[in-house]
Amino acid sequence: MYQRNLRLDQVKLLLSFFVVALHTKIFYDENAAFSNFLVNYLFRIAVPIFFLINGYFLFIFLAKGGDFKKWFWRVMALYLVWTGIYSYYIVHDYGVAGSLKFVILGYWHLWYVLALGLGGTVIYFFRRISQKYLLFTIVILYLGGIFLQYAMFYRINPWPTIDPIIGTRFFIHRSFIFFGVPFIGIGYLIAKTKFVEHSKMRNVWMIFLLGLVILLAEYMLNVAHGLVAESIDVLVFIPWIAIPIFCWAIQGSLHESKIDISGMASCIYFMHPFFIRILPESSSWIIFIEATLMSLACYPVLLRFNRRWPHLL
Repeated sequence: MYQRNLRLDQVKLLLSFFVVALHTKIFYDENAAFSNFLVNYLFRIAVPIFFLINGYFLFIFLAKGGDFKKWFWRVMALYLVWTGIYSYYIVHDYGVAGSLKFVILGYWHLWYVLALGLGGTVIYFFRRISQKYLLFTIVILYLGGIFLQYAMFYRINPWPTIDPIIGTRFFIHRSFIFFGVPFIGIGYLIAKTKFVEHSKMRNVWMIFLLGLVILLAEYMLNVAHGLVAESIDVLVFIPWIAIPIFCWAIQGSLHESKIDISGMASCIYFMHPFFIRILPESSSWIIFIEATLMSLACYPVLLRFNRRWPHLL
């Protein structure tokens, strides 16, 4: 039996479905415009909420006297193990020399784990600065990420010397600095300030509604300027939607459960790219369903291995 916040675990599971959906570009072959809205906008809240969750529990772990080194090396072990599992595809796709870049930056979905470890380290070393300065730093970093992303997509380049940076697809904007630190930091501050306990959910949901307006405005502006079918990650609307959803989820009460829903969500997240690669070509929604179900089917096996080598889930 597990003592779990089932609401939070169910949100994690839903978000893992979002990740599979965006990686399969769900509905793209049926309706490209609708797919663009889901894949490049709405479903992009998944990873930020994962960061929020980990930032929140990082503070709780440290507040209880936890050793940060233990937390960090567990995350990095998770990253290295899964990088090893996917090493065949990394080398196959990019060669031995080219694969080094993806070990450093993170292959496909694994960039998130690397960004979590590095972003958590930044928050740890800045944990003693005032909450206002930390929040200010978080806002500046996220705005910087938004600028770098749109500068790349719209070819806005006020400083020619940084063209080699903006002009690449290294996704500098989607790095631990501009993407990981802001959301890990917000989750950390929410726990530290007891924001959820001191806030009225009615006000939080008002922020969520404002986020929906920003989402629609950002989507329509980008489409109007011809920005479609791009991998957009650092979006203006995301904090306005991700933070309220996280605050609602974290308020869930503890219940006993025979099923580790959180572990299932992790299994889907880590396993789905393998099945996307080996499945025969088909409609995007069929690949989505097949990759999700096959990933779930791996859960009992991964759980058994994880009990002996706890660096898989």
